[in-house]
Amino acid sequence: MANQVPTLENPQELEAVVSGPDGANRLFVCTGVAPINQYSAGGAQTQVWTWRVGPQLARLQFRRAVAQGALVRVTGSGQWSLAGLDTDWDDESGRVEVRAEVFLQASGGATNPASVGVQGISYHVTILAAMEA
Repeated sequence: MANQVPTLENPQELEAVVSGPDGANRLFVCTGVAPINQYSAGGAQTQVWTWRVGPQLARLQFRRAVAQGALVRVTGSGQWSLAGLDTDWDDESGRVEVRAEVFLQASGGATNPASVGVQGISYHVTILAAMEA
């Protein structure tokens, strides 16, 4: 089950008029940080985090969305990665939902346990839509 991120840090949204495929005429660029708290002490852990960005769109207005991201505010020692990042239109909210899979593995052995933590995911989401003029 995914963890829902209720609020975003420093969310920014830019809208531009474009001439795109399939009647798309708007491009939205959304950036910010999704604050999370994920820690691993002495083992590997994967969690999925979700949040919504962009304007509310009807299903016929949404064309596609792509996302880029990076883990921020990493503490401790070990391995960490943004194992997956995906976007799709959410039919309940009418907004674009971002799904991020975060992998953490603490380094150290049984006699010297360590921990690793992540407190945020920086995101950049581009949304292509067809809006009425």
